[in-house]
Amino acid sequence: MKKNKTYIALTGAMLPFLTGCGIVRITVLSVAAVIGLAGYAVYKTGEGAVTGVKKFVSKTGQVASGTSKAAGTILFFKGNFKTEYPYGIRFVWISVNTACSNAMFTDIKGSVDALSGSLTAKTRTGTEIKISLKNVESNLTKASIRYGVKGNMAESEKINNFIVSELKLMQIQAVQSHSTTK
Repeated sequence: MKKNKTYIALTGAMLPFLTGCGIVRITVLSVAAVIGLAGYAVYKTGEGAVTGVKKFVSKTGQVASGTSKAAGTILFFKGNFKTEYPYGIRFVWISVNTACSNAMFTDIKGSVDALSGSLTAKTRTGTEIKISLKNVESNLTKASIRYGVKGNMAESEKINNFIVSELKLMQIQAVQSHSTTK
């Protein structure tokens, strides 16, 4: 019996999947394998691999994940953009609020405690944004970003980029204020 090969384009690399008969269908199991490889590709190549993962998701509608230095794991599934930030929940909460204000979102409301937080806001067009935070460890916070009712990966990613930029800025400011107090 002849073995057929199916290839999935991911970050410029071709990944073969072999079967004993017929073409492999992309299932949850093969998507999980690709997710692991995608995470490794992003780890090895940096942000350039995120584009390939994003293309994979938009074509298949399946799960994608990766990593970057500013945010930990990134996952888009069923309309929710999930990520991790290597900071405590209070630090992330302040950054989320500031990022939403700087993006000129309106009706910013929410609350936070030591374990979790949630925030809602609206864009100028009235689209609702929901951001949920969960404290995992003292320096690790999980976040879920949902743009609109059905979710939108591209817009959620933009919001994540606002938050990551604010986290970096706050970290720089914290380091500078700490060094001036010495």
